Amino acid sequence: MQATLAAPRAGGARPTTVTILPLSPVDTGLPYAPLPTAAQLSALTRLLAAGVGTSAGVHVQNSANAARELRARGFDQSTTQRSCAEPKCAADVGRAVGADLVVYGGVTRLMAVIWSTEVSVVDVHSNAVLGPLDAGYKGDYSAMEVGEHRLGEAVRRLIARSGSRSSG
Repeated sequence: MQATLAAPRAGGARPTTVTILPLSPVDTGLPYAPLPTAAQLSALTRLLAAGVGTSAGVHVQNSANAARELRARGFDQSTTQRSCAEPKCAADVGRAVGADLVVYGGVTRLMAVIWSTEVSVVDVHSNAVLGPLDAGYKGDYSAMEVGEHRLGEAVRRLIARSGSRSSG
C-alpha cells in the first residue's frame, strides 16, 4: 500500500512546511564499524537539507527550531540510544514546530570508506510515512557529501510526486 502525504499547496496558499531532523548515527553492531561523529552528522544533515531545498509550494524550516525541540524532549541526535529516528517521534516533533512534513533518518558507517544514509518522510497530520530512501557510498568523505545532496534532491522529488497524487 502506497502512503500519500499532504499535497504541496498550489497558488497563493500557505506552502507545505518541511522540517529536517538532524541525522542520527546507526550502530551496525559490527565490532570495528565506527559511528559517524557529531560534526559529520551535522554536515551531512545540512547537505541533505540543501538538496531538499525550498521550491514552489514547499518551505524548508530553519533546523534550529527542530534541534531546540529535540533537546527540550531529551533527545540527542548524535547518539544511537537517545535519538529521535522513528515515525511517531518525528511526527510529534514536527507538530510541535509547525511542520507539515518531517524528514528523519540515520547514517551508517561500515568502515572508514563505506557509508550509507537512510531517510523517510512522515506527514504530521496523517502519520503516513514515505520511504525509506537510501544512498550508499564507497569512497572518501567528499563522495558522501555529493551523495547526501543528491539524496536530498530525491526527497524533494518524493514530496512533489506524493503531493501531486494526493491532490488528484
